[in-house]
Amino acid sequence: MPDDGYSIKDRASYFIKTRAWNIISECGIINPPIMAAQVASKLGINVSETYLDGASGLLEPTEKGLQIKLNAEEIQVRKNFSCAHELMHTYFLDGKGRSFIETVMKIDGFNAARNLEERLCNTGAAELLMPRDMFKQAANKLRFSVASSVASIEPLAKMFSCSVDATSIRVAELSPAPCTRIRWKIANGTPEEPTAFRIEHSTEFKLESPPKAYPEALRLRSTKGILRSKFYKPKMDASEAVFRAYSGEGVVRSDERLRTNTVSIPCYVESKGFSRVPWRNVISLAFPKGLL
Repeated sequence: MPDDGYSIKDRASYFIKTRAWNIISECGIINPPIMAAQVASKLGINVSETYLDGASGLLEPTEKGLQIKLNAEEIQVRKNFSCAHELMHTYFLDGKGRSFIETVMKIDGFNAARNLEERLCNTGAAELLMPRDMFKQAANKLRFSVASSVASIEPLAKMFSCSVDATSIRVAELSPAPCTRIRWKIANGTPEEPTAFRIEHSTEFKLESPPKAYPEALRLRSTKGILRSKFYKPKMDASEAVFRAYSGEGVVRSDERLRTNTVSIPCYVESKGFSRVPWRNVISLAFPKGLL
């Protein structure tokens, strides 16, 4: 990794990704799905299932070494990601079994260090279960109308034994064209008859050199509630397309706009409803026009 232009957080992200790549290489994994419990076992970490109160997974030291506990009540794809997530925590432990990230990253405060470590472990888990090259090859075999399509999410989720939510984020991250993943949540009404939607979570656009017409507006940060950039707070209204995606089974295509206080970005958007009522939600992939 080059020395110039990278923050310590960038280096931490690269560090945990390389750990995931090394695991895949050491275990001789060449095809999906990648089952995290089997990987952990090969690395000498015991994995068990039990009933955890409010937690998806735990990493605990024992007399025989480290142990990962998974919530037995959760579905398999969730347990797979949780196991991979806990496995990534092992790379942030010092010789006494304590996290060293607060000291190494020079972060002031336990909560800030813990939040960063959780994000890094999610990054590592995604890289382990949906490796960049392997995922891209699988996605390329699914031929759709744009570089990355919302229609590819379910097939890829099944192929890699991951949740639709985690897979949709990965599709956006690895899209050849700039893309943001938006998950919509019912804001008003009932699951049977929603009357309004709001953005529950979104991911960032990644551009090497953003066009001058859309300066910082395309450098969107991942957050809850709104699309947020370093200087702007872009928003996107829940159009009729979101309602049609929620009530139907197919992909709904539309032309929408991401807005900020100074910029309006025209986008090609694909939306699709996932799961069943009352857990149903809508996921959209938005692509800035002219950059596909």
